[in-house]
This record gives sequence, structure tokens and C-alpha cells, in this order.
Amino acid sequence: MMLNLQELRKSALFTGVEGSKLRRVLPQLEKKYYSRGAVIFKEGDPSQALYLILSGQVKIIERNEQGRPEVLMYLHAGDFFGETSVITHEIRSVTAEVVIDAEILIIPKAVFEEIYHREPKILHNVIRTLSQRISLKTKGLVQRNPKTHTIIAIYHPRKEIEGAFLTSNLAASILKQTETSVAVLDLSLKNPNLVRILRLDPDKEIKDEEIGQELVEKMLTSHPSGLQLLALSPEFLREGKIGREKIARILSLLKEKFTYTLINTGPEITKGTFEALDLSDKIVLLIPFGEEPPVHMFDQQEVITVYYQTPQHPDATEDFLTGTPPLIIDWQPELLEPFYKAGELIVEKASDNPTGEAIHRLARYITGLKLGIALGGVAARGLAHIGVLDVLEQNKIPIDLIAATNTGAIIGAAYASGARSKNLIEIASRLPYEYELGTLKDFRIFQGGFLSNKKVLKLISSFLGPLKTFGQLKIPLRIITLELETGKDVAFEKGSLWDALQASMAIPGLFPPVKIGGKTFVDGSNINPIPVSHLIEMRADITVGVNALSPLRRYFSTGSGDMEKNIREEALTEDWKMVDIIMRSFQKLQHEIGLSKATLADLTITPEVTGFSWKDFKRAPEIIDAGRRAAEQALPKLLEIRDKRKLYRRS
Repeated sequence: MMLNLQELRKSALFTGVEGSKLRRVLPQLEKKYYSRGAVIFKEGDPSQALYLILSGQVKIIERNEQGRPEVLMYLHAGDFFGETSVITHEIRSVTAEVVIDAEILIIPKAVFEEIYHREPKILHNVIRTLSQRISLKTKGLVQRNPKTHTIIAIYHPRKEIEGAFLTSNLAASILKQTETSVAVLDLSLKNPNLVRILRLDPDKEIKDEEIGQELVEKMLTSHPSGLQLLALSPEFLREGKIGREKIARILSLLKEKFTYTLINTGPEITKGTFEALDLSDKIVLLIPFGEEPPVHMFDQQEVITVYYQTPQHPDATEDFLTGTPPLIIDWQPELLEPFYKAGELIVEKASDNPTGEAIHRLARYITGLKLGIALGGVAARGLAHIGVLDVLEQNKIPIDLIAATNTGAIIGAAYASGARSKNLIEIASRLPYEYELGTLKDFRIFQGGFLSNKKVLKLISSFLGPLKTFGQLKIPLRIITLELETGKDVAFEKGSLWDALQASMAIPGLFPPVKIGGKTFVDGSNINPIPVSHLIEMRADITVGVNALSPLRRYFSTGSGDMEKNIREEALTEDWKMVDIIMRSFQKLQHEIGLSKATLADLTITPEVTGFSWKDFKRAPEIIDAGRRAAEQALPKLLEIRDKRKLYRRS
């Protein structure tokens, strides 16, 4: 490969060095092409050369104190590496691995020593670069794992227009939610391609030119949403003149300029599109609902499957929806037409559209902004979750994952099904009049608990309606229970939603246990009352725990109305002294365990529910307000955590 002076001048290593001195060493330097995943050198290797990146991306890996490999930094075109061990004559202390195909200039140790002896400025440039890297490390910006540039390819093996629709809207959603830079590389083989669909400059297409930084910047075109689009002409792609090296160079140049690059590929696979898919970090597979995704096509990328409904699969089949809800986009023909004919983006409109919401959720999944919430609260106190959800909703903070127990499981399931806080507030306001949980005729001591669970089932039904399986939920949900035989917490996230909710409400001694699959389950709030650990298992990027549990305090009846009614309520409390003993016994345990479990969360919201009894459903508005106040107080901290997640990924 030929090397020219301009390529050397782009590097900080040769800043201020005269051209005549650089020309003298050109013949002694070697330019080499490394494919993705190639290891340039590894820890423990002898130091034989210094390396300069001409194009592509390289990551430097070191071992932490525990001996685990950890990415120290990502380097791009113009950066150099391997200099420290060359200068000190020590073995390599780190590993250098190619992230995206790279052209690397190799400067042998002897040549480098000759160069810096002749030109001291080079050694000065090395010292300055090392100082900058040490400064970043000292400030903690390296160890906090800053988010790196990500390439996401959208592949649709069926129709082209749906893929173009998803690529454009997904890119706009990522731009909106991350507030960073996003580019779209259009490799569509059909006309009109994305340039024309989005009503951009049709003359800005790469055709048969030599790929370079100047050309890429010249051909980038701006969309009103803020997206930058780079298109290769369909004819150029069909001719097969663009191979891996050119695609890698384009992606490398885009990665230097943008945080995210999305690639729109059509159903036809050409040499260029195949290489683009192979060079991507993530693949979004867009396939018809009910079909198996062709994940076998990809062996090194993270594959994200997104389903869409077709006339052949108009409804979700029960068999297909027995697991955790897949990512589903409900295609609405009336949305595709405005996009195809006028370039309208659905995510730029109202966010209450189901298609737009699904695309926004996919964007958070891709960019590491998934927010998970753990709802921990028993009986009436758990109604505080409604107030928390209301504040998050009013402040447009979407929830992507839910883990819950007891009342939190009911409210979480309702919210995951698509209900909103106003619906839950209305239902909660009716509870004291329609679903009284404790009367003498519900006494069933020989069924494994003091009370029948009929009233509990009626309560669940009021929140959920006809829902049957976890797969029908719009937000992934885990319901935490306790398996009596083993004493372990068991999470349900597939199969019968109804059975899992019954088990979660089965407070030991109060309601009978529930049999599921030959095993016996009860309420999980006694072992994991605020299941943040399950959110972490579900790969939430931001974890919020809601602690609607309270320490033991003395509380009194606060019934309203005439004195005779209050006397009847106090008498009923005396009748059910045993039930109160059971509930208050668990209350102390749940509160102590909850404090421990909540420490795993990025943020814990703690409504003040100490003054409320477990059976205070008649005070639902007050309990909901307690949740609302706690959430409003925690809101600035949550927004700060979310903003940091936009810049840094979780370690």
C-alpha cells in the first residue's frame, strides 16, 4: 500500500515536523490493513514498533486489579499507540485490538528512535499526548467507560420500505433521546432511496469516487430533525465496485464524526451491504411476526430482533407470546404512506402513538438508556406506586422494565399492559367501596390461610381486565414470588400472568398459597421486597427502586363519617386482631430486608407511608399523594443519572 505525506501530517505524533524530514523516513514505514477483531499486539509481547492509525478504530485493553480485562480507551484515525513500551524497552502491558477494520502505519522501534533523535518535536508530541491521557484517567473519565461510537445496521429480509421507515425513525429517536450526533448510511438498492424519500438533495450520492474524508463531508446532507445522511447511489452498489475496505473507510470516517451510525440495508444482499452488516456492532433484524429470526447469519454482532405484524399474522398467537414480550412494532399502513410520499417521521409527532412509542423503546434499548423500576409495597401501602408512576409519566420519563411483588406486581402488570396513571388512580379510588378485603364470611382457615383469595382475585381483575399471559404486556415484567419447598425467590416472566399475580398476593398465613407447575408459591415480598436485583438481571441501564414499606409504628383508624360507623370499624379491627398480628410481624421483616435490597438501585424513591395501615384502602388518595411527593423530590437526581448514562455506559 502506498503511503503519502498527507496521511502522516494528520497525526498528532508529527505535529510541527518539517515535510522534508518526514519524506526521509517514508520508505522505512509499513502500512498494513487489519480486519475487525484482529489483535495488533497483546499484553506480554515484546515492544517492536509504534503504531499510527490511518483509518478505523482500535481499543486498548488492560487488566484491572481483579485481573479482568477492561477497555482503557478507544483510538481513532490520527491517534498513535504502543509508544510507552518502545521508549522504556519493556514488554507490552496492554492489548491492542481492532474494533473496526483499520489501516495502521507501523513504525519499527529502530526507525522511531532515529526519528526522534533527529527531530525532538516528535518526543515532545508523545509526552503531550501521554499527559492528556493521564489527565483523563485521573479525572475518572476512562474508568467510567465512556460510550463509544456504535454502528447499527437495520436488516429487513422482506420489504424495503419498512426497513427505511424504521431506520429513519430510529435514528431520529436516538438523536432526540441521547442529544448526541447521529448519521444514517443509506445502502438502499432501489429508487427512491432515503435521500429522495426524505426530500433531501438528490445530487448528494457517492457514485464512483475515491473514498476519503473530504468526499464524505461533502456528501453528508442534513435532515430537519438534525440527522446527517450519507447515501451511496443504488447503481454504484449494484455494480459491486465497493468492497470491504471502502465500506470500512466510510464507517471509520463516520465514527470519527458521529456517536451513532445507522445503516439502512435492503433485502437484497450485495457485496457492499454484506460487508456493512459484518462491520456493524449491532444488527436490528426486522421480520414478520411469528417467524423465526435468521440470527445464524451473524456470528459476532449483537442481534436485536424486532417483529412487525402482517395480514398473515394479524394477531399474536398464544404459543408465540408465552415468553418475555419481544420488541414489536405495530405497523400502521396510514403511517407508512406519509413517510413514503412526504418523508414524515412518526417519532417527530406526538409520542402517544403506539408505533412511535415502540421505536422510542427500541432506541433506548440500543443506546443503553433502558430504565427499570422495582415496585416494593404490600397491600394498601403499595398504592403509593401509582403516585410515583404518575410523576414519571407527567415528566415524560418512560419505563422499559418492571420487577415487582405484592401490590406492586398488580400495579406493575396494569402499567405494563398499557394502562396509565390516570386509569390506576380512578381504579384505586373505587377500592374501599367495591373490594373490601376482610369480612367474617371470607374466613377460610383450612385452605392454607385465614382468608379466601376471592376478594384478592377480584382486586387483580379490576386492575388487569382480560389479560392472560406475560406476552400480552407491552413492557417486560417480572413478578417475584417465594417457592415454599426451597425458600428461594422465583421470578415469573412468561406463561400465565394470572397465576403469577395470585402467588405474589398470597401473603403467608393470610391467603392460601398457589400451586404452579407442581410447586407451591407465596408472596415474594418477604424475601425480596424491592427486587432491584432482578432489574439488573433484566439488563436495565438505570435502576429505580420504590420502597413503599414502612417501619413498625402505632396507627389508628381514620375512618370518616358518623361515630357509629367509626365504632363499627374499630370493632372490625378487634375482630381481625390475628390478621393484624400476621401483617405487622411481616412488616418489620420486609422493611429491614427492603432497606438492604434497595441499596442496589441507582436511585431509591421512599414514599412516607408510615402512618398508613396495610388495610387503609379507604385512604388511597393520601397514599398515592405520598408516592407523588417522594417522586417529585427524587426527580432532579433521576434526571442527573439519566443524563450521565447518555455519556457513559454501565461498568
